[in-house]
Amino acid sequence: FFVPGAALTIYATLGNPGLPDQPFAARQVERMQASHTGPGAGGTQADQHQGIREMVARLQKRLEQDPNDHNGWVLLGRSYLVMREYAEAAQALRNAVDLSQGDPRSLAAYGEALTMMADGTVTPDAEAAFHEALTRMPGEPRARFYLGLVASQKGNYEDALRRWVSLEADTPTGAGWEGILKQHIADTASKSRLDVEALRLAERAKQPIQPPKVQNSLSPLSKGPSQEEVAAAQRMSPEARQTMINEMVAKLAARLKQSPGDIDGWLRLGRSYGVLERPKDAVEAYANAAERAPSRVDVQMAYARALFPQGTAETDIPEPFKTVIARVLKLNPNLPEAMFYGGMIAINEGNTSRARDLWKRLLERLGPNAPARPMLEQRLRALGSD
Repeated sequence: FFVPGAALTIYATLGNPGLPDQPFAARQVERMQASHTGPGAGGTQADQHQGIREMVARLQKRLEQDPNDHNGWVLLGRSYLVMREYAEAAQALRNAVDLSQGDPRSLAAYGEALTMMADGTVTPDAEAAFHEALTRMPGEPRARFYLGLVASQKGNYEDALRRWVSLEADTPTGAGWEGILKQHIADTASKSRLDVEALRLAERAKQPIQPPKVQNSLSPLSKGPSQEEVAAAQRMSPEARQTMINEMVAKLAARLKQSPGDIDGWLRLGRSYGVLERPKDAVEAYANAAERAPSRVDVQMAYARALFPQGTAETDIPEPFKTVIARVLKLNPNLPEAMFYGGMIAINEGNTSRARDLWKRLLERLGPNAPARPMLEQRLRALGSD
């Protein structure tokens, strides 16, 4: 369920490895620029929006069948953001937050949707979401960007500039949000007449000295494609585009053989193989990440999803999947997705008592209006009483 355009798929999967999603404000600017490119850039705006709506309809139908799909709710929320249907985006992302028990990127995206609902004003609920995201992931750029906006909207321009200058120092060249961030810094410095260069010098003094980077034949993977490269990808034939994607994935796999400790690299490789419909290779990539990060719940769950993909019969649960879910439940006994799968595994093994216990506890954690609640209650009724 990617936004139409194979070039965008390449960027989301392999471009700018390690960079989180850019703030939506920056994406809005890019969309306004894209609106002037015409049919030659991959179809009219109406065609693109119709394609997104069709994907949203399919995604909604899938979520009705599997309302515990955290990634599905995230994708649905982002799709609604692209369509500027902010209330729907906020609800979908709220579901993602609840299912993930406070995933920081879902929290930041939820806060962003609430901000867009309020015409760009960061509401108290949105501000709380951004603070929570930063508590869980201190470097989360979207939250840092919008908390600077909070300070600016309250007239605390120095605090806003300090936050944005700090984010600027951590922003790699070419990051999607770089332009809009610099514009906010310039506008706020002009409005407040504060010495932004002095703030930049103070921020640079805090930064550790970095050793020079060694360039090698794989260095293009360290940055995302340029606008020219994206445009070129859009003009390619499907066969040429597929060849380019395969080459990029092969380069990433080769780099990971040289640097096997790059956990996020293995995750990106797993996602790439998933896009290319190479499930065995995806499982192997996720397994490498899980082996090297045994205490990271997000990595373990990514591996689990690869082992037990959507559409697999509940009677065909693989043994490695059971092992991973057991490990996740030890790390976080209250993770909703793991609790749900733990109950499914218990039923598969004939342990209805454990399934009942896990799902009852899960129901207690879900809100009264949680989309997954009716399905879970139905499963519990099917188990019968103690």
